[in-house]
Amino acid sequence: YHDGISNRNATYLPEVALEQGWNQDEAIESLIRKSGYYGALSDDLLGRVKTTRYKSSKYRLTYDDYVELVKNDPVESALASEGTKKCKHKDWRSFFQH
Repeated sequence: YHDGISNRNATYLPEVALEQGWNQDEAIESLIRKSGYYGALSDDLLGRVKTTRYKSSKYRLTYDDYVELVKNDPVESALASEGTKKCKHKDWRSFFQH
């Protein structure tokens, strides 16, 4: 939307409004604020808002399953590229899963 000074935009993943418990009006207001506009929310301004609806999917997998899937352990690779042979934390996977 154009607030009279500049074009503004903001995006949330589709599940954010539901997770926050927002209704449609609250979600639109939050997006307007997220875009950097903090003035009054007039009917004229709200009439200029254009929306796009997105669809998303969530998947869960363990870190070990991710490493198996991508055939690479990014943490170990990063440590190796920095010349570090072992992670200082004995079991770094469990450290990051908490």
